[in-house]
Amino acid sequence: MRMPAADQKEVAELLQRSVAGLLLCAAFGVAFLVKGGVALITGGGALLLSGVFFAGLVVYSWRHYHPYWSWLIWAVPGPALVISAFQLFIVPSHLTGEISVVVGLLGLFGCAGLGYFGALFTLRGYVWRSLNSDGT
Repeated sequence: MRMPAADQKEVAELLQRSVAGLLLCAAFGVAFLVKGGVALITGGGALLLSGVFFAGLVVYSWRHYHPYWSWLIWAVPGPALVISAFQLFIVPSHLTGEISVVVGLLGLFGCAGLGYFGALFTLRGYVWRSLNSDGT
C-alpha cells in the first residue's frame, strides 16, 4: 500500500532532522565513553547495533506501509532489543557502582540513538526512493 502524502512529508522531515539527532547522540555517546571508561565499549557497541537494527525495522515498515499494522513491525521488537542490550551490558556496571544513572542514560540515548539516526542518515536516499516508487 502506498503511504499517504502527509505521512511521506513527516518521513521526509524526520530524514532531514536525522543529522541533528545524529550529532546530539554522538555528543551523548562521547560523554558516555569519557565518563564510563573503556570497560563500556562493548555495551556501547551493542547499543549502537541495536539502534541500527531498530532503524532497519522502521525503514522496513515504511517500505511495506499499512495504516493500521506497519507500526507493529518496529514498535515491539525494536525497543525490546535496545532495552535488552542496555540491561545486559550497561546495568551491571551501574549496579556495581562503576557508573551513575546519568552516565547509563547517556549511553542508552547516545549509542542507540547514534545507531538509529546514523542508519537513517545513511539510508535516506533508499528510503526516499522506496517511498516515491509505486510499491513495486
